[in-house]
Amino acid sequence: MPGRYSKQFVMKDKTPALVAFAKDPQRTAVKTRLSDSFDKKQRDSIYTALLRDTLSNLTELENIATIYLACFPDSDSPFFNKLAEEFGVELISQTGKDLGDRMAFCLEQLLQKHQPVLIFGTDTPLLPLVEIAAAIETCHYDLVLGSAMDGGYYAVGLGGRKSICCYELFRGVKWSTASVMDDTLKNAEALSLKTHTLPPARDIDTGSDIDSILANLASLDEEKRSRMKSFLQTPGILQRG
Repeated sequence: MPGRYSKQFVMKDKTPALVAFAKDPQRTAVKTRLSDSFDKKQRDSIYTALLRDTLSNLTELENIATIYLACFPDSDSPFFNKLAEEFGVELISQTGKDLGDRMAFCLEQLLQKHQPVLIFGTDTPLLPLVEIAAAIETCHYDLVLGSAMDGGYYAVGLGGRKSICCYELFRGVKWSTASVMDDTLKNAEALSLKTHTLPPARDIDTGSDIDSILANLASLDEEKRSRMKSFLQTPGILQRG
């Protein structure tokens, strides 16, 4: 599908890259924090719908960036191959013992041919696309973070202007806790990185997150509703509202 955002800047030697970090629900557990409200089949469906919405959103920016799908445990998967064919994205495998290592490896590999490189989670259906486009076009920052409302972040990226060890950025970060953003910002300060923060957005991790989205659904315009089309069409979601 053609991206809606046009190229407004002079292309640098390295083109930007946007990366969706995803798991294969057929080979690893997903959305376990929804276990109280949904069975495994429903959780897998919710996860897949959110991933599809994320890829749909990111491909709106394909005119100004290369879009990747980083796959866990690896890209050798019918699940990921089908998504790559549908959305026209490039597949890469995640490598590392934990999330921080996998993101650091991804950043170090892609920064060799792209600048900047931004990694996105797949739990945030309403990504601020205008602000993301502005951030990758200006590239005036060493580090870009998109803050989530639970203390984590839905996006992390490096401009590539400053040479650092990407693993240092995530050293000591307590993943899946409310201190993820603060831990990363402390590391960024220690590395003397100029940091830009994208507008906050809500991850969908728990039943209360779903309820919050549904409670505000009437206030969303048609464009925002369309950006989480797959999620809203998942069986059992709208019935909660």
